Amino acid sequence: PIYMDNAVVVFRVLEIQKTRVKPLEDLKPTIEGLLRNEKLKAASLNAAKAFRAKAQSADQFEAVAAGDSLQVRETGFFTALGYIPQLGRDQAFSAAAFKLKPGQISDAVEGERGAYVLMGLAEQPADMQAWETQKEAYKRQLLQRKQNQFYSAWMKDLMDKAKIEDYRDWYF
Repeated sequence: PIYMDNAVVVFRVLEIQKTRVKPLEDLKPTIEGLLRNEKLKAASLNAAKAFRAKAQSADQFEAVAAGDSLQVRETGFFTALGYIPQLGRDQAFSAAAFKLKPGQISDAVEGERGAYVLMGLAEQPADMQAWETQKEAYKRQLLQRKQNQFYSAWMKDLMDKAKIEDYRDWYF
């Protein structure tokens, strides 16, 4: 059994396949999809660079975007490691966004799903009062997680070292 956070998982091997190389015909759709995505990402990066060359100021940003038929979306506030509204999670986007000051425009950024040009609208400083009220709860949560990890590792070590003899067949 494999012990997970909230479950115990047991697997059964149904089939063992010999090592082999997949035929090209089986891989063709996957390869074509990867190539298509790479080309689309490269095209979007080139479009973002061209857009950035035209949009020299915050005043021009939306007008140039409309002229190039590009979408302008406002994400709202998000944290550095959190979910980005309208987009999801993208480390390149998040890193570029947190370097910007209000009114500043980024260079073209190649992200997970395409390319972006970001404009900082506002920054929200950390709420230190909220942090102070939640700090103890975070400490307890982290301590609980660490205790669970330690217990799981200890239990796994015990089970790995244990010598178990099964005598059930003597009684049943």
